[in-house]
Amino acid sequence: MKGLPHDKSVESCLAKLREHFPAWQDAELELQPLEGGITNKNFRVEAGGVSYVLRLFGSGSELLGINRDHEHTCSEIADRLGVGAEVVYYDPAVGLLVTRFIEGAVLSPETASRPEVIARIAEILRVVHGGPDFPGSFSPFEMARAYHRRASERHGDFPERFRPCFAVMERVESALAGGPPPRPCHNDLLAGNFLDDGRNI
Repeated sequence: MKGLPHDKSVESCLAKLREHFPAWQDAELELQPLEGGITNKNFRVEAGGVSYVLRLFGSGSELLGINRDHEHTCSEIADRLGVGAEVVYYDPAVGLLVTRFIEGAVLSPETASRPEVIARIAEILRVVHGGPDFPGSFSPFEMARAYHRRASERHGDFPERFRPCFAVMERVESALAGGPPPRPCHNDLLAGNFLDDGRNI
């Protein structure tokens, strides 16, 4: 396995994949770490002339409210809608997801702010919003409360002006109550989360 980092977790995951993923059983594997991924380790894997992305889930990410089963299902929906990479393999017990690698350029904040690029992003978001329901739900208000609770349990420190922010947040939450029914949503529109392959984003 060329380029394999000295990381037993990566090595054990690849061994598991060889058992369950026929395309990798006898192929010479070449690994290249990919940048980004706050809660994952990501690698480009070359196997038998085909490029994949191996995502190894970071331990403790459930404390951030990340549900890997939901992530897998949402990835499959994005694939079917034509706005995400093809999902090839998922193993929650090992903690990994394999997708096809997409050749393209990660958007920078400068590129993503161009009007013509914003229009292209808006088009794919319309596809997502009009697609099938995602599993689970997301509330920024509940997430903020959960993060505060978990940090407090671990004796985290907060600035004095932090608590009044919760009162403002609750007023915003009340004002939004009774609005339109929830729809599938991206919820993380960082420029680095978008890839332009020259035709599609």
